[in-house]
Amino acid sequence: MSFLKEKNARYLLAGRTASSLGDSIYQIAVIWYIYELTKSTVFTGIAVACISIPQTLNFLFGPVIDASDKKKILVHSQLIQFILMAIVPLGIIFHFENVYLVLIVITLLAFVENYQGTAEVSIVPQIIEKKNVGSFNSFNNSLQEIINLAFTGSFSIIILYVGIRDIYLFNALTFLLACLFFAKIKYSRHSTSSKNIFENSQSNIIEYKNNLKEGLSYFLSSKLFIISLPFMFANGLMSGIAAILPDFANSLGDSNYYGFLMFSISIGLLIGSIISPLFMKLKVGTIFIALPLITSSIWTLSLLQPVLFLTFILFSLSMVPFGIMNIVFLTLNQNAVDESLLSRTLSISDSFLFITIPIGAVITGIVASATSPLMMMYIGATSFLIISIFYFAHPYLRTLPTIEDLNLSAKEHS
Repeated sequence: MSFLKEKNARYLLAGRTASSLGDSIYQIAVIWYIYELTKSTVFTGIAVACISIPQTLNFLFGPVIDASDKKKILVHSQLIQFILMAIVPLGIIFHFENVYLVLIVITLLAFVENYQGTAEVSIVPQIIEKKNVGSFNSFNNSLQEIINLAFTGSFSIIILYVGIRDIYLFNALTFLLACLFFAKIKYSRHSTSSKNIFENSQSNIIEYKNNLKEGLSYFLSSKLFIISLPFMFANGLMSGIAAILPDFANSLGDSNYYGFLMFSISIGLLIGSIISPLFMKLKVGTIFIALPLITSSIWTLSLLQPVLFLTFILFSLSMVPFGIMNIVFLTLNQNAVDESLLSRTLSISDSFLFITIPIGAVITGIVASATSPLMMMYIGATSFLIISIFYFAHPYLRTLPTIEDLNLSAKEHS
């Protein structure tokens, strides 16, 4: 973990960790709170949409982030989130608990968080040595998974002894703490041709459109789109699986097994994040052929064998390769994309990756209701086999080099 010797890496990691302390419990608490207010799954469904839909619009943020000081974005976004998060506990204190107020707040929070998230990812290769980027991503993601795991497992106890008002106050304070850490980052902004984007409103609009088109053109023509396609498919698939997991847990004999299944997924992804640096020197094409095949095989085995205890263990192990793939894909984006286009490309990539999530959840729910949750789980396992075959069958994807040798530059997509 040589990246820990870098002050910027420590401040960025500390800020992300502080923010995640609030995010992890907030993501669980908000759905629970809305259900407590309304006793309606319609409103909880709307809440999920409010949180996820802004992610599909990330491509709009890229040009602005590329033309802005990313450190200021990190600092100011945390301050905004602190203010927004404080609105809910203040409403509770003054006896103004309103579901529509909560929905407005979580929608605004989602927009700000996505804006900040893109800036946070794109600033990494600018403030951390290139050789340490992969290790930093792995450590950072693993730490977030651990935090998420801890709060997911202890939420029922937290809500019992703390209460929703204090949870939101805690969340607000974590954003303020993150702001202080981000403010300590030493960041020299690299000027680009877009540095005058905000000089006046007319040039702002023209330059914004040009930068947006440039980022989209890069994404589609640099082969990053074709690399991302299987991940779009995987995201839609996993959101769908998450939607039918309660029904699958019930088919195993007890709806309480849902918690075990979610815990199994989190553990698998965590292990994958931790060990992902071991795979950074391998050819990307080989990784994206072999790992989905391993996931498909172990997942299928978990469904075929009859021992319930082994079902949870094997299902967790099947998520390990998927966790590795996520970190490799993120590092690939950060290292192989032109720095001047990084924010735009990442935001466009995020939009493409997230657009399949609501679609996948709806389609999977329909198919599961027409067949069975077990059948849908088999389809999920088989889908990873399709991802492996897709990478193997495509001549460009099959021969993707190591991350160090992969360069999605203008020369490659010209």
